[in-house]
Amino acid sequence: MGRRDERQKAVELLYEMVVQKEDETSYINEYFDKYELDKENLKFAKRILETYFDNKEEVNAAISENLQKWKMERLGKIDLSIIRAATTEMLYFDDVPEAVSINEAVELAKLFSEEKAFKFINKVLRNIFESTKKGE
Repeated sequence: MGRRDERQKAVELLYEMVVQKEDETSYINEYFDKYELDKENLKFAKRILETYFDNKEEVNAAISENLQKWKMERLGKIDLSIIRAATTEMLYFDDVPEAVSINEAVELAKLFSEEKAFKFINKVLRNIFESTKKGE
């Protein structure tokens, strides 16, 4: 399974976990077991989820600070899940270029979200990218 598919699975699981209000690292293995997912073939997806839940305050703060006139509570859960996964990659994965994380998030938004949501997601992620580069 390629990283694109693993990102998609991570977003799907993150979305479900948030909807079910089971947003803790301890639930990840339960979800992998529930759907009979192979942890060995989904290492990247698992890494995204674990890293997000271990750093969710920082990830959510970065998102919140870059929404510009929006509040996280107003975002659709799938859009927020896509943004969280991409932001996690951008902030914590040195082996993934930020541009790749943003482009993959846009593609996921085109697949899962409303027609124009990908533009909004692209803008938010670019704002996050710009703000993290200023801090270096």
